[in-house]
Amino acid sequence: AIDTSLYEAASMDGAGKWRHIWHISLPSIIPTIVIQLILTIGGVMEVGFDQVYVLQNSVVSSISEVISTWSYKSGINGGQFSLATALGLFESLIGLTLVLVTNWVARRYNQGLW
Repeated sequence: AIDTSLYEAASMDGAGKWRHIWHISLPSIIPTIVIQLILTIGGVMEVGFDQVYVLQNSVVSSISEVISTWSYKSGINGGQFSLATALGLFESLIGLTLVLVTNWVARRYNQGLW
């Protein structure tokens, strides 16, 4: 949805492809990039429980343990449901904090989500 007249005007002024990208394309899509960054940064703690758990065996289980698999093994399988709940809440709070900090930084550059 970038206006093509901007590219035409830049070409008339002698701008090449790199100048088009740097001065027209990137500034036009920065709001989309920032929104994607803010929404994606919340899932940084999520490592993909399925893949890690399925590929674990007795040989690699000591080095492939992550928070979600440890929470499952000790919390759900061990019957400590409060521990599993606390670990899930901890992961969610870390994700929320990362989203809020990222939005705060983006807002400093007038690109925040809210």
